[in-house]
Amino acid sequence: MRSLNRTNGLRDVLALASAVGVVGASFGALAAAAGIPPALTIGMSLLVFAGGSQFLVVSVVAAGGSPVAAVVAGLLINARHLPFGLAMAPVVGRSWPRRLLGAHILIDESVAFARGREERGRAYWTSGIALFVFWNVGTVVGLVGGSAVPDTDGFGIDAAFPAALLALLFPGLRAADARRVGLTAAALALVATPFLSPGLPVLVGLLGLVVAGRAPAAGTPAAGTRGAGPSTAGPSSAGPSSAGPSSAGPPAAGTPGADRPADRPDRGGVVNWAAVLALAAGTYLMRLSGLALRDRMTLTPRVERLLDLGATALLVALLATAALTQDGGFAGWARTGGVAVGALAAWRRVPFVLVVVLAAATTAGLRLLGVP
Repeated sequence: MRSLNRTNGLRDVLALASAVGVVGASFGALAAAAGIPPALTIGMSLLVFAGGSQFLVVSVVAAGGSPVAAVVAGLLINARHLPFGLAMAPVVGRSWPRRLLGAHILIDESVAFARGREERGRAYWTSGIALFVFWNVGTVVGLVGGSAVPDTDGFGIDAAFPAALLALLFPGLRAADARRVGLTAAALALVATPFLSPGLPVLVGLLGLVVAGRAPAAGTPAAGTRGAGPSTAGPSSAGPSSAGPSSAGPPAAGTPGADRPADRPDRGGVVNWAAVLALAAGTYLMRLSGLALRDRMTLTPRVERLLDLGATALLVALLATAALTQDGGFAGWARTGGVAVGALAAWRRVPFVLVVVLAAATTAGLRLLGVP
């Protein structure tokens, strides 16, 4: 298992955080185009820190939708943070100051990064803090740059996150029960995607636990405990895949709010602040609840293993939907090709930075050639 040494570990953190920052800039630009007040946009990134739900709320409210509906949809997307909290409680720490702070950076990317490292606690805090900083700086850059911020899909960022996430998960998937759970979770999430609202297919992936078996083979390491070459996701995705915290990319062209008419009245004000605060509170409480409930549970080794496999199921389901789907349909061959190249690089134990670069460059190159 890899440790978070000063060279490779920090390099991997910066590579992941930089990709998240690019998506953060895309979010800031989208919010500016939708007429969302800058203070509200910055407040959302600071308080919610969950990319997918942030993009969704901006899109729905800017399109004239109900803030209540936007918050409910956002909370559904973020519901996976509760089981993540249960699985990551020992990593975050048992003291309340650590829980209260650590809950806010409990996102897909920090969970995945920490699970692929030997020094999980240090990896979690280092990656989580870096992701938080880069996401918020990116948001401000997007607000200032506005329309000058390019479409992140043009850089293949939407392929980089799932490829990086796969690089992180590879070592843990060497365990037979983790492979069974992961593959089943991916299949179930993909089948459910055309029929369910965003966020729900990933939760359906938890049903993959039914194939976990009675107990891991003797001497088999828990999923995610052996080092994965480099790290990530992206959405984080991210991503992400999904990009940005908790895997979320910008909506595709034509998505409500992506092209806000200039004459639409500003809908920021009190209503949007109420929506943001409700989303932030609900998301944070789900994260914190998972961390707090772990100590109130008397867990057998088998249950602890199932919690670990549950995190694997959610991450693999997220990876599969981010790599292969968009808006309920197929994401296109360019993204799939980029993820495939990144997966091959990860399997060959190529350094994490190169996994991200190869996946993004392949997807960007294919799109330049006209591949959808």
